[in-house]
This record gives sequence, structure tokens and C-alpha cells, in this order.
Amino acid sequence: MPGYVLIEMDMDDDTRFLIQSLPSVSTFVGSKDGGPEPLSLEEVKNLFSESGDVTNEEPVAPKILFKVGDSLKIIDGPFANFTGLVDEIFPDKGRLRVKVEIFGRSTPVELDYLQVKTEN
Repeated sequence: MPGYVLIEMDMDDDTRFLIQSLPSVSTFVGSKDGGPEPLSLEEVKNLFSESGDVTNEEPVAPKILFKVGDSLKIIDGPFANFTGLVDEIFPDKGRLRVKVEIFGRSTPVELDYLQVKTEN
């Protein structure tokens, strides 16, 4: 299916804007209001079987590059350039809780994996 990207995600205004703001993304395939139209699992299987890209393997979970206690630098969002320590990891959401010192207090902040990098 050249030219199309299928994404499994929780849709809200923020994620919709994020996807639409990516380079080379023109619009969602779907409803008349320009919003995405969810596909059933059966529809996805049919699309992939027609393209020859079907597999019966279970999807591989992304490798978690962080562990509790790691020191991280926040690289995106309102807390960019802050450093903090990993407090908790939510692998099912691709997010983690980082304790950041704000005004002299340790404050928990929930972030996406892509918003942080490990400190060297």
C-alpha cells in the first residue's frame, strides 16, 4: 500500500494534530469532516493480505530503553531542558513518569518516550 500509513493509536485532538503536521502527510482517509475513519481488524487483515505484506507473527513490543532511577534529559514539551529521574514506566502507553525538580520540589511529570533522552 504505497503512500499510506496505518497507525494504531488513541485518537484525540493532540495526536490528530501531531500526525497531520508531519512532513508529507496530507490528510486522513476517512470521513467527510477530514477526520480518520477507524478500520476493523478484519479490514486491516484484508488490506495486508491483498498487498502481500501479511504475517501471522505477533507484533513485537518496543524495547524499553529506560529503567527506574535512570537520569534523563527532557528534550521536548514544556519541560524541555529539565533533567529528572525515571520514577515509573508505562510500557503499554509508551510513556514514563519522571521526577523533575521545579521550584526546589520534586514534581512528577508524565512524558512520552520520544520526549526524553538518557543523560551521558
